[in-house]
Amino acid sequence: MEIDLKKIADLESSRDYARAIQVLHSMLEQSQEAPIRLRLAMMLLKTGQIDSALEHFQLCSQGDESNHIVTLNYGHTLKAKGESQQAAEKYIQLAHMDDDKISAIGYWSLANLKSYEFQPEDISDIVRRLKNEATPPGYRGLLLLGLAEAKDQQGNTDAAFTALQQGNNIIAQHRPFRGDLYQQLIQALMRNFKPSKRTGSSDQDTPIFIIGMPRSGSTLVEQILANHSRVESTDELLFLGDISIELENKGSYANGLSHLSINKANAYANEYLTKTAIYRHAPSPYFIDKNPNNFLHIGLIKTLFPQAKIINIVRDPLDNGVSVFRQFFSEGHEYSYAFEGIIFYWQGYIALMQHWQNLFPDSIYNMSYERLAKEPHISIQSLLDYCQLDSEPACFTPETSSRPVLTPSAAQVRKPISVSAIGSGLKYKNHLKVHLPKLALLRKKTEEIFALYQ
Repeated sequence: MEIDLKKIADLESSRDYARAIQVLHSMLEQSQEAPIRLRLAMMLLKTGQIDSALEHFQLCSQGDESNHIVTLNYGHTLKAKGESQQAAEKYIQLAHMDDDKISAIGYWSLANLKSYEFQPEDISDIVRRLKNEATPPGYRGLLLLGLAEAKDQQGNTDAAFTALQQGNNIIAQHRPFRGDLYQQLIQALMRNFKPSKRTGSSDQDTPIFIIGMPRSGSTLVEQILANHSRVESTDELLFLGDISIELENKGSYANGLSHLSINKANAYANEYLTKTAIYRHAPSPYFIDKNPNNFLHIGLIKTLFPQAKIINIVRDPLDNGVSVFRQFFSEGHEYSYAFEGIIFYWQGYIALMQHWQNLFPDSIYNMSYERLAKEPHISIQSLLDYCQLDSEPACFTPETSSRPVLTPSAAQVRKPISVSAIGSGLKYKNHLKVHLPKLALLRKKTEEIFALYQ
Protein backbone atom coordinates (compact mmCIF):
# COMPACT_ATOMS: atom_id res chain seq x y z
CA MET A 1 0.00 0.00 0.00
CA GLU A 2 2.78 2.47 0.88
CA ILE A 3 4.46 1.85 -2.50
CA ASP A 4 1.19 2.48 -4.32
CA LEU A 5 0.51 5.69 -2.37
CA LYS A 6 4.03 6.86 -3.21
CA LYS A 7 3.20 6.21 -6.85
CA ILE A 8 0.04 8.30 -6.53
CA ALA A 9 2.02 11.14 -4.98
CA ASP A 10 4.49 11.02 -7.87
CA LEU A 11 1.67 11.08 -10.42
CA GLU A 12 0.08 14.04 -8.64
CA SER A 13 3.33 15.99 -8.53
CA SER A 14 3.77 15.46 -12.27
CA ARG A 15 0.09 16.44 -12.74
CA ASP A 16 -0.70 13.15 -14.46
CA TYR A 17 -4.16 13.17 -12.94
CA ALA A 18 -5.70 10.79 -15.46
CA ARG A 19 -3.23 8.05 -14.58
CA ALA A 20 -3.54 8.79 -10.85
CA ILE A 21 -7.33 8.38 -10.99
CA GLN A 22 -6.95 5.17 -12.98
CA VAL A 23 -4.54 3.73 -10.39
CA LEU A 24 -6.76 4.81 -7.48
CA HIS A 25 -9.81 3.16 -9.04
CA SER A 26 -7.79 -0.03 -9.40
CA MET A 27 -6.60 0.18 -5.79
CA LEU A 28 -10.16 0.76 -4.57
CA GLU A 29 -11.33 -2.41 -6.30
CA GLN A 30 -8.77 -4.34 -4.25
CA SER A 31 -9.28 -2.51 -0.97
CA GLN A 32 -12.10 -0.31 0.35
CA GLU A 33 -9.77 1.49 2.76
CA ALA A 34 -10.84 5.05 3.55
CA PRO A 35 -7.51 6.74 2.66
CA ILE A 36 -7.73 5.38 -0.90
CA ARG A 37 -11.31 6.55 -1.35
CA LEU A 38 -10.49 9.97 0.09
CA ARG A 39 -7.51 10.37 -2.23
CA LEU A 40 -9.68 9.40 -5.19
CA ALA A 41 -12.46 11.80 -4.17
CA MET A 42 -10.00 14.68 -3.88
CA MET A 43 -8.52 13.87 -7.29
CA LEU A 44 -11.97 13.76 -8.86
CA LEU A 45 -12.74 17.15 -7.30
CA LYS A 46 -9.49 18.59 -8.62
CA THR A 47 -10.37 17.53 -12.17
CA GLY A 48 -13.96 18.78 -12.03
CA GLN A 49 -15.67 15.39 -11.86
CA ILE A 50 -18.03 16.70 -9.23
CA ASP A 51 -20.79 14.09 -9.15
CA SER A 52 -18.30 11.24 -8.81
CA ALA A 53 -16.38 13.17 -6.16
CA LEU A 54 -19.58 13.77 -4.18
CA GLU A 55 -20.40 10.07 -4.23
CA HIS A 56 -17.02 9.18 -2.75
CA PHE A 57 -17.03 11.99 -0.17
CA GLN A 58 -20.45 10.81 1.01
CA LEU A 59 -19.05 7.32 1.54
CA CYS A 60 -15.97 8.73 3.28
CA SER A 61 -18.09 10.82 5.65
CA GLN A 62 -20.21 7.81 6.58
CA GLY A 63 -17.09 6.06 7.73
CA ASP A 64 -15.63 8.96 9.73
CA GLU A 65 -17.73 12.08 10.33
CA SER A 66 -14.98 13.64 12.46
CA ASN A 67 -12.38 13.67 9.68
CA HIS A 68 -11.96 17.38 8.96
CA ILE A 69 -10.21 16.76 5.62
CA VAL A 70 -13.25 14.82 4.41
CA THR A 71 -15.65 17.47 5.73
CA LEU A 72 -13.70 20.35 4.20
CA ASN A 73 -13.40 18.84 0.75
CA TYR A 74 -16.98 17.57 0.87
CA GLY A 75 -17.94 21.20 1.43
CA HIS A 76 -15.72 22.38 -1.43
CA THR A 77 -17.39 19.86 -3.74
CA LEU A 78 -20.87 21.02 -2.77
CA LYS A 79 -19.77 24.62 -3.32
CA ALA A 80 -18.45 23.79 -6.80
CA LYS A 81 -21.80 22.17 -7.63
CA GLY A 82 -23.66 25.31 -6.56
CA GLU A 83 -25.05 23.84 -3.33
CA SER A 84 -23.95 26.79 -1.18
CA GLN A 85 -26.26 26.09 1.76
CA GLN A 86 -25.14 22.47 2.04
CA ALA A 87 -21.51 23.55 1.69
CA ALA A 88 -22.02 26.06 4.51
CA GLU A 89 -23.31 23.27 6.75
CA LYS A 90 -20.05 21.37 6.24
CA TYR A 91 -17.96 24.46 6.92
CA ILE A 92 -19.98 25.25 10.06
CA GLN A 93 -19.11 21.77 11.36
CA LEU A 94 -15.44 22.70 11.00
CA ALA A 95 -15.90 26.17 12.48
CA HIS A 96 -17.45 24.70 15.62
CA MET A 97 -14.71 22.13 16.25
CA ASP A 98 -12.59 22.57 19.39
CA ASP A 99 -9.32 22.75 17.47
CA ASP A 100 -8.73 26.43 16.64
CA LYS A 101 -6.74 25.51 13.52
CA ILE A 102 -9.63 23.54 12.04
CA SER A 103 -12.08 26.21 13.16
CA ALA A 104 -10.06 28.88 11.35
CA ILE A 105 -10.28 26.89 8.12
CA GLY A 106 -14.02 26.55 8.65
CA TYR A 107 -14.60 30.25 9.23
CA TRP A 108 -12.50 31.28 6.25
CA SER A 109 -14.34 28.74 4.08
CA LEU A 110 -17.63 30.31 5.16
CA ALA A 111 -16.30 33.75 4.26
CA ASN A 112 -15.04 32.45 0.94
CA LEU A 113 -18.51 31.22 0.01
CA LYS A 114 -19.34 34.90 -0.69
CA SER A 115 -22.93 34.12 0.27
CA TYR A 116 -22.89 33.06 3.95
CA GLU A 117 -24.28 35.60 6.41
CA PHE A 118 -22.23 35.68 9.61
CA GLN A 119 -24.22 35.65 12.84
CA PRO A 120 -23.34 37.51 16.08
CA GLU A 121 -22.41 34.20 17.70
CA ASP A 122 -19.96 33.52 14.85
CA ILE A 123 -18.21 36.82 15.50
CA SER A 124 -18.08 36.18 19.25
CA ASP A 125 -16.57 32.76 18.65
CA ILE A 126 -13.92 34.10 16.25
CA VAL A 127 -12.96 36.85 18.73
CA ARG A 128 -12.74 34.29 21.53
CA ARG A 129 -10.49 32.03 19.48
CA LEU A 130 -8.23 34.94 18.51
CA LYS A 131 -7.43 35.37 22.20
CA ASN A 132 -5.78 31.95 22.22
CA GLU A 133 -2.13 32.86 21.69
CA ALA A 134 -1.27 29.19 21.10
CA THR A 135 -3.04 29.23 17.72
CA PRO A 136 -0.35 29.15 14.98
CA PRO A 137 0.03 32.48 13.11
CA GLY A 138 -1.23 31.27 9.74
CA TYR A 139 -4.51 30.11 11.28
CA ARG A 140 -4.84 33.38 13.21
CA GLY A 141 -4.57 35.05 9.82
CA LEU A 142 -7.48 32.99 8.51
CA LEU A 143 -9.58 33.81 11.58
CA LEU A 144 -8.90 37.51 11.02
CA LEU A 145 -9.89 37.31 7.35
CA GLY A 146 -13.10 35.58 8.39
CA LEU A 147 -13.70 38.31 10.97
CA ALA A 148 -13.08 40.95 8.29
CA GLU A 149 -15.81 39.45 6.10
CA ALA A 150 -18.22 39.39 9.04
CA LYS A 151 -17.51 43.03 9.91
CA ASP A 152 -17.86 44.03 6.26
CA GLN A 153 -21.32 42.46 6.21
CA GLN A 154 -22.24 44.57 9.24
CA GLY A 155 -21.13 47.71 7.41
CA ASN A 156 -18.29 48.29 9.87
CA THR A 157 -15.58 48.96 7.30
CA ASP A 158 -13.13 50.35 9.87
CA ALA A 159 -13.17 47.12 11.90
CA ALA A 160 -13.20 45.07 8.69
CA PHE A 161 -10.11 46.79 7.31
CA THR A 162 -8.27 46.51 10.62
CA ALA A 163 -8.90 42.76 10.65
CA LEU A 164 -7.90 42.51 6.98
CA GLN A 165 -4.66 44.37 7.59
CA GLN A 166 -3.79 42.30 10.64
CA GLY A 167 -4.63 39.00 8.96
CA ASN A 168 -2.73 39.78 5.78
CA ASN A 169 0.29 41.04 7.73
CA ILE A 170 0.48 37.72 9.56
CA ILE A 171 0.13 35.67 6.38
CA ALA A 172 2.68 37.84 4.53
CA GLN A 173 5.30 37.11 7.19
CA HIS A 174 5.07 33.41 6.39
CA ARG A 175 4.54 33.74 2.64
CA PRO A 176 6.85 36.56 1.53
CA PHE A 177 6.50 38.00 -1.97
CA ARG A 178 9.71 37.90 -4.05
CA GLY A 179 9.03 41.00 -6.09
CA ASP A 180 12.61 40.98 -7.37
CA LEU A 181 12.13 37.58 -9.03
CA TYR A 182 8.81 38.66 -10.53
CA GLN A 183 10.41 41.78 -11.97
CA GLN A 184 13.38 39.80 -13.31
CA LEU A 185 11.03 37.40 -15.10
CA ILE A 186 9.11 40.21 -16.76
CA GLN A 187 12.26 42.04 -17.80
CA ALA A 188 13.79 38.84 -19.21
CA LEU A 189 10.67 38.11 -21.27
CA MET A 190 10.54 41.66 -22.61
CA ARG A 191 14.24 41.67 -23.41
CA ASN A 192 14.87 38.18 -24.74
CA PHE A 193 11.70 36.59 -26.10
CA LYS A 194 11.43 36.40 -29.89
CA PRO A 195 8.16 35.31 -31.55
CA SER A 196 8.03 31.91 -33.25
CA LYS A 197 7.09 31.39 -36.89
CA ARG A 198 5.24 28.16 -35.99
CA THR A 199 1.72 27.68 -37.33
CA GLY A 200 -0.91 25.67 -35.49
CA SER A 201 -2.46 22.46 -36.74
CA SER A 202 -5.83 22.97 -38.42
CA ASP A 203 -7.25 19.81 -36.83
CA GLN A 204 -6.08 20.75 -33.34
CA ASP A 205 -8.62 21.89 -30.74
CA THR A 206 -8.46 25.60 -29.95
CA PRO A 207 -7.64 26.64 -26.39
CA ILE A 208 -9.23 29.83 -25.07
CA PHE A 209 -7.02 31.42 -22.42
CA ILE A 210 -8.67 33.86 -20.01
CA ILE A 211 -6.03 35.99 -18.32
CA GLY A 212 -5.71 39.11 -16.17
CA MET A 213 -5.63 39.82 -12.46
CA PRO A 214 -7.37 37.45 -10.04
CA ARG A 215 -10.84 38.61 -8.94
CA SER A 216 -11.25 40.62 -12.15
CA GLY A 217 -14.29 38.81 -13.57
CA SER A 218 -12.48 35.95 -15.27
CA THR A 219 -14.87 33.32 -13.89
CA LEU A 220 -17.83 35.26 -15.28
CA VAL A 221 -16.22 35.36 -18.73
CA GLU A 222 -15.54 31.64 -18.43
CA GLN A 223 -19.16 31.00 -17.47
CA ILE A 224 -20.39 32.96 -20.50
CA LEU A 225 -18.23 31.03 -22.94
CA ALA A 226 -18.76 27.65 -21.27
CA ASN A 227 -22.49 28.01 -21.93
CA HIS A 228 -21.75 27.77 -25.65
CA SER A 229 -22.36 24.38 -27.26
CA ARG A 230 -18.89 24.36 -28.89
CA VAL A 231 -16.92 25.29 -25.78
CA GLU A 232 -15.89 23.30 -22.73
CA SER A 233 -14.40 24.69 -19.56
CA THR A 234 -11.62 23.14 -17.48
CA ASP A 235 -10.03 24.94 -14.51
CA GLU A 236 -7.22 27.31 -13.58
CA LEU A 237 -4.63 24.97 -15.04
CA LEU A 238 -0.95 25.04 -14.09
CA PHE A 239 0.50 23.21 -17.08
CA LEU A 240 1.95 26.27 -18.84
CA GLY A 241 3.69 27.26 -15.63
CA ASP A 242 5.20 23.78 -15.43
CA ILE A 243 6.64 24.15 -18.93
CA SER A 244 8.07 27.56 -18.05
CA ILE A 245 9.78 26.10 -14.97
CA GLU A 246 11.24 23.27 -17.04
CA LEU A 247 12.69 25.78 -19.52
CA GLU A 248 13.99 28.00 -16.71
CA ASN A 249 15.73 25.02 -15.10
CA LYS A 250 17.52 24.42 -18.39
CA GLY A 251 18.98 27.92 -18.36
CA SER A 252 16.45 30.63 -19.15
CA TYR A 253 12.71 30.58 -19.74
CA ALA A 254 12.74 33.50 -22.19
CA ASN A 255 15.78 32.32 -24.16
CA GLY A 256 14.71 28.69 -24.12
CA LEU A 257 11.26 29.63 -25.37
CA SER A 258 12.70 31.72 -28.20
CA HIS A 259 14.87 28.84 -29.39
CA LEU A 260 12.38 25.98 -29.15
CA SER A 261 12.60 23.66 -32.10
CA ILE A 262 9.39 22.91 -33.97
CA ASN A 263 9.56 19.31 -32.75
CA LYS A 264 9.93 20.39 -29.12
CA ALA A 265 7.13 22.95 -29.44
CA ASN A 266 4.89 20.25 -30.91
CA ALA A 267 5.84 17.92 -28.06
CA TYR A 268 4.96 20.53 -25.43
CA ALA A 269 1.67 21.30 -27.19
CA ASN A 270 0.75 17.61 -27.28
CA GLU A 271 1.75 17.19 -23.63
CA TYR A 272 -0.48 20.11 -22.67
CA LEU A 273 -3.43 18.69 -24.63
CA THR A 274 -2.90 15.24 -23.11
CA LYS A 275 -2.87 16.60 -19.56
CA THR A 276 -5.94 18.77 -20.10
CA ALA A 277 -7.93 15.82 -21.48
CA ILE A 278 -8.89 14.66 -17.97
CA TYR A 279 -10.77 17.94 -17.47
CA ARG A 280 -12.70 17.61 -20.70
CA HIS A 281 -15.81 15.47 -20.63
CA ALA A 282 -17.36 16.23 -24.03
CA PRO A 283 -15.92 16.52 -27.56
CA SER A 284 -15.78 20.30 -28.12
CA PRO A 285 -13.54 22.14 -30.59
CA TYR A 286 -12.82 24.89 -28.03
CA PHE A 287 -11.81 24.57 -24.40
CA ILE A 288 -11.04 27.16 -21.73
CA ASP A 289 -7.93 27.46 -19.55
CA LYS A 290 -8.78 30.15 -17.00
CA ASN A 291 -5.55 30.77 -15.12
CA PRO A 292 -5.16 34.56 -14.72
CA ASN A 293 -1.39 34.17 -14.28
CA ASN A 294 -1.06 32.97 -17.86
CA PHE A 295 -0.51 36.61 -18.84
CA LEU A 296 3.10 35.72 -18.03
CA HIS A 297 3.02 33.01 -20.69
CA ILE A 298 1.48 34.63 -23.76
CA GLY A 299 4.76 34.09 -25.60
CA LEU A 300 4.55 30.40 -24.74
CA ILE A 301 0.87 30.27 -25.72
CA LYS A 302 1.57 31.81 -29.13
CA THR A 303 4.50 29.42 -29.64
CA LEU A 304 2.54 26.27 -28.81
CA PHE A 305 -0.90 27.32 -30.01
CA PRO A 306 -0.74 30.09 -32.63
CA GLN A 307 -4.48 29.68 -33.18
CA ALA A 308 -5.36 30.16 -29.49
CA LYS A 309 -7.83 32.80 -28.35
CA ILE A 310 -6.55 35.06 -25.56
CA ILE A 311 -9.00 37.14 -23.51
CA ASN A 312 -7.65 39.73 -21.07
CA ILE A 313 -10.37 40.76 -18.60
CA VAL A 314 -9.66 44.08 -16.87
CA ARG A 315 -11.37 45.54 -13.79
CA ASP A 316 -11.02 48.90 -12.04
CA PRO A 317 -7.75 48.76 -10.01
CA LEU A 318 -9.32 49.94 -6.73
CA ASP A 319 -12.21 47.47 -6.86
CA ASN A 320 -9.95 44.69 -8.09
CA GLY A 321 -7.20 45.46 -5.59
CA VAL A 322 -9.55 45.45 -2.62
CA SER A 323 -11.11 42.19 -3.79
CA VAL A 324 -7.66 40.59 -4.05
CA PHE A 325 -6.69 41.95 -0.62
CA ARG A 326 -9.78 40.32 0.89
CA GLN A 327 -8.98 36.93 -0.68
CA PHE A 328 -6.86 34.16 0.81
CA PHE A 329 -5.14 32.01 -1.82
CA SER A 330 -4.22 28.47 -0.83
CA GLU A 331 -1.03 28.72 -2.89
CA GLY A 332 0.80 31.36 -4.91
CA HIS A 333 -0.25 35.03 -5.15
CA GLU A 334 2.08 36.05 -2.33
CA TYR A 335 1.89 39.67 -3.54
CA SER A 336 -1.78 39.78 -2.49
CA TYR A 337 -1.17 40.12 1.25
CA ALA A 338 -0.01 43.76 1.05
CA PHE A 339 -1.51 46.55 -1.03
CA GLU A 340 1.99 47.61 -2.04
CA GLY A 341 2.48 44.13 -3.46
CA ILE A 342 -0.82 44.22 -5.35
CA ILE A 343 0.10 47.53 -7.00
CA PHE A 344 3.62 46.29 -7.81
CA TYR A 345 2.21 43.12 -9.37
CA TRP A 346 -0.31 45.11 -11.40
CA GLN A 347 2.44 47.41 -12.69
CA GLY A 348 4.35 44.37 -13.95
CA TYR A 349 1.18 42.96 -15.50
CA ILE A 350 0.55 46.18 -17.44
CA ALA A 351 4.15 46.46 -18.62
CA LEU A 352 4.26 42.89 -19.88
CA MET A 353 0.82 43.04 -21.46
CA GLN A 354 1.81 46.16 -23.39
CA HIS A 355 4.85 44.25 -24.65
CA TRP A 356 2.74 41.25 -25.71
CA GLN A 357 0.32 43.53 -27.51
CA ASN A 358 3.16 45.09 -29.46
CA LEU A 359 4.38 41.63 -30.49
CA PHE A 360 0.94 40.13 -31.16
CA PRO A 361 -1.29 43.13 -31.99
CA ASP A 362 -4.28 41.15 -33.27
CA SER A 363 -4.15 38.18 -30.92
CA ILE A 364 -5.34 39.54 -27.57
CA TYR A 365 -8.91 40.60 -26.84
CA ASN A 366 -9.11 43.17 -24.03
CA MET A 367 -12.40 43.21 -22.17
CA SER A 368 -13.69 45.65 -19.55
CA TYR A 369 -15.46 44.13 -16.55
CA GLU A 370 -17.37 47.38 -16.01
CA ARG A 371 -18.62 47.47 -19.59
CA LEU A 372 -19.61 43.80 -19.34
CA ALA A 373 -21.65 44.56 -16.21
CA LYS A 374 -23.29 47.66 -17.70
CA GLU A 375 -23.78 46.46 -21.28
CA PRO A 376 -23.81 42.66 -21.07
CA HIS A 377 -25.48 41.96 -24.41
CA ILE A 378 -23.10 44.15 -26.42
CA SER A 379 -20.03 42.89 -24.53
CA ILE A 380 -20.97 39.22 -24.82
CA GLN A 381 -21.72 39.49 -28.53
CA SER A 382 -18.36 41.18 -29.11
CA LEU A 383 -16.65 38.41 -27.12
CA LEU A 384 -18.33 35.71 -29.19
CA ASP A 385 -17.35 37.50 -32.39
CA TYR A 386 -13.70 37.54 -31.32
CA CYS A 387 -13.83 33.81 -30.54
CA GLN A 388 -15.49 33.18 -33.92
CA LEU A 389 -18.46 31.57 -32.21
CA ASP A 390 -22.06 31.83 -33.35
CA SER A 391 -24.40 33.64 -31.00
CA GLU A 392 -26.31 31.28 -28.69
CA PRO A 393 -28.96 32.45 -26.18
CA ALA A 394 -27.40 30.51 -23.29
CA CYS A 395 -24.26 32.67 -23.43
CA PHE A 396 -26.33 35.71 -22.46
CA THR A 397 -27.67 34.03 -19.30
CA PRO A 398 -24.50 32.56 -17.73
CA GLU A 399 -26.22 32.30 -14.34
CA THR A 400 -28.28 29.39 -15.70
CA SER A 401 -25.23 27.18 -16.15
CA SER A 402 -25.13 24.04 -14.03
CA ARG A 403 -21.45 23.35 -14.65
CA PRO A 404 -19.18 23.08 -11.59
CA VAL A 405 -17.24 26.21 -10.62
CA LEU A 406 -14.01 25.60 -8.72
CA THR A 407 -13.03 29.24 -8.00
CA PRO A 408 -13.97 31.66 -5.17
CA SER A 409 -16.58 33.21 -7.49
CA ALA A 410 -18.70 30.02 -7.50
CA ALA A 411 -21.70 31.66 -5.80
CA GLN A 412 -21.36 35.03 -7.51
CA VAL A 413 -21.48 33.73 -11.09
CA ARG A 414 -24.72 31.88 -10.38
CA LYS A 415 -26.47 35.25 -10.13
CA PRO A 416 -27.55 37.38 -13.12
CA ILE A 417 -24.94 39.83 -14.40
CA SER A 418 -25.28 43.13 -12.53
CA VAL A 419 -23.40 46.31 -11.66
CA SER A 420 -23.42 45.53 -7.92
CA ALA A 421 -19.65 44.92 -7.74
CA ILE A 422 -18.75 48.19 -9.50
CA GLY A 423 -17.42 50.62 -6.91
CA SER A 424 -17.17 47.90 -4.26
CA GLY A 425 -13.71 49.11 -3.23
CA LEU A 426 -14.81 52.69 -2.55
CA LYS A 427 -15.90 51.94 1.02
CA TYR A 428 -12.25 51.20 1.87
CA LYS A 429 -10.95 54.33 0.14
CA ASN A 430 -10.20 56.19 3.40
CA HIS A 431 -7.94 53.35 4.51
CA LEU A 432 -6.00 53.37 1.24
CA LYS A 433 -5.24 57.09 0.89
CA VAL A 434 -1.52 56.50 0.55
CA HIS A 435 -2.16 54.19 -2.42
CA LEU A 436 -4.79 56.25 -4.26
CA PRO A 437 -2.37 58.22 -6.49
CA LYS A 438 -0.78 55.00 -7.78
CA LEU A 439 -4.19 53.38 -8.22
CA ALA A 440 -5.36 56.40 -10.24
CA LEU A 441 -2.26 56.14 -12.43
CA LEU A 442 -2.87 52.42 -12.90
CA ARG A 443 -6.44 53.13 -13.94
CA LYS A 444 -5.30 55.71 -16.49
CA LYS A 445 -2.61 53.44 -17.94
CA THR A 446 -4.94 50.46 -18.02
CA GLU A 447 -7.58 52.34 -19.98
CA GLU A 448 -4.99 53.69 -22.42
CA ILE A 449 -3.01 50.49 -23.02
CA PHE A 450 -6.02 48.21 -23.33
CA ALA A 451 -8.18 50.79 -25.17
CA LEU A 452 -11.11 49.73 -23.02
CA TYR A 453 -13.49 52.55 -23.76
CA GLN A 454 -12.82 53.37 -27.40
